[in-house]
Amino acid sequence: MRAIIFPNRNKPKTKDTLEKIKAILENRNCGYDIAESAEDAFKLSPDGCDLGIVIGGDGTMLSVAGWASITNTPIIGINQGTLGYMHELESGEVNLIDGFFAGCYNIENRMMLHTGVIRNGKTVFECESLNEVVVCRGIITKLIDLELYCGCTKAAAYRADGIIISTPTGSTAYSMSAGGPIIDPSLELMAACAVCPHGFCGANSMIFSPDSLITIKVSSKYNGDIYLTSDGRNRTEIFYNDEVQIRRSDKVTRLIKLKSNTFCETLSRKFEDK
Repeated sequence: MRAIIFPNRNKPKTKDTLEKIKAILENRNCGYDIAESAEDAFKLSPDGCDLGIVIGGDGTMLSVAGWASITNTPIIGINQGTLGYMHELESGEVNLIDGFFAGCYNIENRMMLHTGVIRNGKTVFECESLNEVVVCRGIITKLIDLELYCGCTKAAAYRADGIIISTPTGSTAYSMSAGGPIIDPSLELMAACAVCPHGFCGANSMIFSPDSLITIKVSSKYNGDIYLTSDGRNRTEIFYNDEVQIRRSDKVTRLIKLKSNTFCETLSRKFEDK
């Protein structure tokens, strides 16, 4: 058995947590590598491994999700950040990793999004997202005009700072901050949420079937700078007449679950702790 550890060395408790994890793996005769990034992991283990251990916050988990989904490697997070909704364990629970080697765990397959930017009939950008895709205005740009389609039907038109399309996993991230619904991550669906819409534009948030094709169009050429971001990274500029097409990805992120707590119990604890 082999593992890859992803430590976020900018977190103050990471060094101690890393040493504890190394001791557990060595005691279980599990070989391991330490990757400073997902790019390192592709070099160390291009075909994946038995276990990925992420030490950090939600941002660290998101940075590893691409590698994990491509290689089909299950991952577990040790929270060193603020909220850590995707992390199964806190710093003081590292010893529970032993449960993985004893076979006392479950795997949650988290839905992901596939996004393509279509320009003049050609795909010019593609990405996979675990949390969300955001089409938003630039830093000093005025409100932007966007149209939201489900299939061929226009569902809404917004004058807003942007639109978020999130997975259930991403519903507790940027979407929640923008007033979107909190969704049990075991479900499969897509949630759309307008960011600071101006005036009454219809429903500010909507839920769509996971089999839907969601399209965002820039409906005015006088919008200024507009960008697409995926999970807070992979930024690309969007122009008038571009189409941002979002659908369920054929990839999933496999999260290891060692504890028996429900999503609502986890949510309640996170809110109380922070």
